[in-house]
Amino acid sequence: MASRHSRTAFGLPGMTTQDAFEPMGRMVQMADYQGVGVGGAKFWRFRDSLETLSSVDGVIDYGMRDSVFRAATRDAFRHDPARVFYFEFTRWPKFFVNLDAHRPYLGTTPTDRKPLLYAGLSTILQFPLGIALAAAILSKRIRRRLDRLFWLGLAWFLYSVPVIGPIASFRYGLMFYWALVPFVFVAAGVLLRRRRVSDGIPAAQRAGKKASP
Repeated sequence: MASRHSRTAFGLPGMTTQDAFEPMGRMVQMADYQGVGVGGAKFWRFRDSLETLSSVDGVIDYGMRDSVFRAATRDAFRHDPARVFYFEFTRWPKFFVNLDAHRPYLGTTPTDRKPLLYAGLSTILQFPLGIALAAAILSKRIRRRLDRLFWLGLAWFLYSVPVIGPIASFRYGLMFYWALVPFVFVAAGVLLRRRRVSDGIPAAQRAGKKASP
């Protein structure tokens, strides 16, 4: 059914138009390609100029549009790869803090903003996932307990981050948050047992001293 809709609406066998648009939109903004920057009207004007190149007699050729968008994505990365890597490296922590979800972002309209309560509640869910991810990376014991699940969660996270790009948020993090949920329980269990052991050692030592002649 989806394929039939895509053929009717776009003349293509699959919904490739969004697949080409999303990476282009992220890459040109991260690279500040042709002064587009992050968000705002400049990006949408740039998008419109690419669609004009993809039009024949005023009608968009979506196959051509895909090719033009993908070419722009490649050119944007080549334009300033260092800026892209820096943007990715400094942006990903926002996946775990959503306190600005109520503000307009990337040119969104007021109706797209989230209430402050939503921002707070989503951050309460996100923050432990970030802590657990960091703990799993740093702790060999947690990694051992997670076993293959650690590598699955880490791989899915590392794949998702560059795909999502500048729009790091609770909504877009849903594609990998689920893979990090077990990290929270395992990390909490390891820390709890460690605390019990550390609390029990002094008591045992005191008991040993009393029993000795």
